[in-house]
Amino acid sequence: MIVRGLFAIKEYFHRQKNWLKNCFKYKNALERTYDFDYGGTLHYMREHFGHISDAMKNGSYLQENDKDRILKEEDLDRIVGLIYNMMQDNFADRCGYDDNFEVTFVEDGNEEYMTSKSTITDAQRENNTEALEKAMKLEKEEWKEFLKLLKGMKTWWI
Repeated sequence: MIVRGLFAIKEYFHRQKNWLKNCFKYKNALERTYDFDYGGTLHYMREHFGHISDAMKNGSYLQENDKDRILKEEDLDRIVGLIYNMMQDNFADRCGYDDNFEVTFVEDGNEEYMTSKSTITDAQRENNTEALEKAMKLEKEEWKEFLKLLKGMKTWWI
């Protein structure tokens, strides 16, 4: 009974030490975590998976054979990249969206409404329509790939 109690006390202090260490390790992710969106979760996952990948590459902890480990490192690096893309929300830019035009708002006589005028050309408008369609497909594909990679997460240990 006493041994069990001592073990529980030792375990409690170990968890507190780990909690404090993680507060500093994941400080950036915790600072960016809010209750109203999933951005903090993505930020934490990117940080955490990055640490696991770095530990695998540095040979920290227990290591597997190179063939299995390298595939897991590639998956971890890819998921970190996908999370970065999701956080940047840069799908349209990556698909060639041209934002080199100006939009101005002009009063049109009605105090409640304004009219917008743009310097966008027809070629830009066509290009941007195609870029947005490609961006929606790219975003959907990357989210699918992200979820598929997450299914293998239980094997990412070191």
